[in-house]
Amino acid sequence: MVGQSRGDFGGGCVLIKSLILGLLIANTAYYAITERFYDCLDSMAWLGLLFSFELEARYLHHPFSIRLVPLNRAFRFLAIVLITMAYGGFIRESAWLDVMNSVLWLIAVILLECESRLPRLVSRFPLTFKLMGAGVLLSLIGLSLFWAHQGEWFDAYDALIWIIALVIIDLDFLNRTTWQIPKSHVPP
Repeated sequence: MVGQSRGDFGGGCVLIKSLILGLLIANTAYYAITERFYDCLDSMAWLGLLFSFELEARYLHHPFSIRLVPLNRAFRFLAIVLITMAYGGFIRESAWLDVMNSVLWLIAVILLECESRLPRLVSRFPLTFKLMGAGVLLSLIGLSLFWAHQGEWFDAYDALIWIIALVIIDLDFLNRTTWQIPKSHVPP
């Protein structure tokens, strides 16, 4: 998360990303220490996805790193499997806000995957993708506010940090142009 490239939107971006990453790692450690197993599993898997998307947005469009794209996507698939396991745990614990949060984040991943793997589709229907993204973002913000309203301050804070991370990643993907996407990833 600390690379500097054409997609950055200011010199302070690296510092902000490093701060966000540090907070997310600290939150994951908190979940581990407080024995919130499914939250910890979920957070670790999402950190893996965050790293994976950042890697793809920053570096995997360079000719020397094209070979790493399949490995990165396999890693991303593993992270999604772990998230699904955590999702099942949230259902078993009847943690319905966590279930809704997981569903919204999985939709966000689908949208990011479309931006990453199907850039021409996204460019054909930009308003549709922007509206879906805005809907997911507003829903995630709503969940964060609901957690705060319920007095679940740590969950609200954690959700807010993840929302900021999502916005930063999405801005990186949106700042990529088609010439930056390797030909092997752009459909004909």
